[in-house]
Amino acid sequence: MTGPVLLRCDGRQFGDLGNLYAAAGQRAPIAIRRAVKRKGEKARGRMTRAVRDMLGVKLRVVRGRIRGRMEGPASYGIVARGTINLKEFLTVQTYKGVKVGVVPNDWVQGEEHLPIAFQAKTGRPSSQPGNAAKRRGTLSGRIVYGVGKGRRQGFRSVAGVMLPMAFIDSRSQAEFNRVAAELPAEMAHQLWVVVEGLDVRAMKRRAARATYMQTVPSRRNR
Repeated sequence: MTGPVLLRCDGRQFGDLGNLYAAAGQRAPIAIRRAVKRKGEKARGRMTRAVRDMLGVKLRVVRGRIRGRMEGPASYGIVARGTINLKEFLTVQTYKGVKVGVVPNDWVQGEEHLPIAFQAKTGRPSSQPGNAAKRRGTLSGRIVYGVGKGRRQGFRSVAGVMLPMAFIDSRSQAEFNRVAAELPAEMAHQLWVVVEGLDVRAMKRRAARATYMQTVPSRRNR
């Protein structure tokens, strides 16, 4: 399964907010979009960390393959694509091939080649004697298997672990559901910001500049 997986954090169910949504007037859609985007980005971050923990790889390897963006006025999409190279995982080389102990075999694209696969050599090809060893040296430690015979023999890499398989795992879904449950409260908060004319970020910036403490000098002091 290498295609994208899409989850939507949908904010169109604002009927329960009733009068608050009506009071916000024309700025209500802006508040809804802001709430959905904030919670969507939070869900993407938590799902990314959950996938990282499941796979046991570095966060930067996963982060680049899980993307999120607004897909409408009240919808945030999170997409997982691609595979992660097996050299990012802890693999075990045995006489029966290569084993990837931290993930199920059905998460590996090309798992049928693992029984005949091996970890290629690393280092500069010129430092390794023999044509076959030199070819293996150019593969930079990837998990490969041999194809062809004799002088035509070559090597192909096992594709790697399919990221969408971990993305749709129950542990990742639980993180999404946990954040999605916070969406109604966030929508109510953003609507109150619009209704009351409060801009929390602007207030924080003004507080940092201490503009609240400034007073207008009286005429006597001039």
